[in-house]
Amino acid sequence: MTREGRPLADQLHHQPGRRIEAAGRWLRETGNTVLRVPCAAVTPEDWGGVSGYPLGQWIADQRRAYAAGTLEAGRVA
Repeated sequence: MTREGRPLADQLHHQPGRRIEAAGRWLRETGNTVLRVPCAAVTPEDWGGVSGYPLGQWIADQRRAYAAGTLEAGRVA
């Protein structure tokens, strides 16, 4: 829970930049060049503002939306 009384995952849901930040940090921390995040992966507690976020689930959701053609055009790289 955060100071606002909402789970961090709920807050990040409304902050796309923070989710992208978490994905970028995952790449840096793992040394990978491809964003392959296990579905059950949660960001580590020592990641500050993006700690405890279900990054793997979010990545999987984005890939499903892209495959279904429902991902917003501005979010496609």
